[in-house]
Amino acid sequence: MSKNGCFGEWVVVPPETVGIPSKAVLNFIDELEYAGLCMHGFVMVRYGKVFAEAYYAPFHADFPHRMFSISKSFTSVAIGLLQEEGKLSINDRICDYFPDKLPAGGVHPYIAKTTIRDMLRMASPHKSTTYKLMQCDDWVKTFFHVEPVRYPGTSFVYDTSASHVLAALVERLSGMSLLDYLKIKVLDKLGCTGEFRWLTDPVGVSMGGSGLICTLRDVTRFALMCMNDGAYNGQQIVPRDYIRERRQSR
Repeated sequence: MSKNGCFGEWVVVPPETVGIPSKAVLNFIDELEYAGLCMHGFVMVRYGKVFAEAYYAPFHADFPHRMFSISKSFTSVAIGLLQEEGKLSINDRICDYFPDKLPAGGVHPYIAKTTIRDMLRMASPHKSTTYKLMQCDDWVKTFFHVEPVRYPGTSFVYDTSASHVLAALVERLSGMSLLDYLKIKVLDKLGCTGEFRWLTDPVGVSMGGSGLICTLRDVTRFALMCMNDGAYNGQQIVPRDYIRERRQSR
C-alpha cells in the first residue's frame, strides 16, 4: 500500500485524500483472493494521484511484465507522432508503404483499400490475426497475402497483425526500433525507468500488438498521459486531437 510521498512524477497519497476509503481497497484485495486470480500487482489512481499500490510475490515494483495487448496503445501513439511529423496520414492506404510485401500477382482489392485508420480502429479486412493463419516468418507479409473476408472499416475484428504491421511502419519511417522511437518521443519524457524490452517476430520486427515488456508503474505513467489528452506534467507529449480521436473511435 502507498504511503505519503512521491511516485515518479506524481503524488502518492492515502486513499481517503481522494475520496476512497482504505477499507474499500482492502475489500478489493479480499475479492481478488476470493476469486483466486493470479495477480502480479496493481496501481490505483484517482485525480492523477496514486492512492494504492501492491504486488504479489515474487513480483515487485521493478519487475518487468509482458503487457500483451497494451502494446497496441503504445504502437498507436507512435503512429500519431509520425503523423505529427508529417511522415504519414492515418487516412493513407497501408499498401502504399509496403510495396515490397505485396503479392506478385496483385493485392486483394479489400487490402488495397485498407487505411492506417482502419487498422488503428481494429476494422481490418481480415477475420483474425494473419500470421496465425499463414506459415511465414515474415509476419508483416502475411497481412498482405492472407485473403481478407470483409471490406475494411465496416466492422470490428480483433486483428493483432494489423498492429504488428503498424509497428513495422513506425520502424520503416523512423529508421529505428519501435521502442527506441518511443523512448525518444514519449517514455523518457514521462520519466520511465528504462526497464523496457520489446519482443520481435522471427525477422526482427517489433511485435506491435503484444510484445511490450515493462513495469506496472511505467504503464501507469503512460496511461495517465493518455487520460490527460496526451499531456504529462504540463508538457504536451502526444497531439491532443489524436488522443481524443483514438478514444472516441473505440
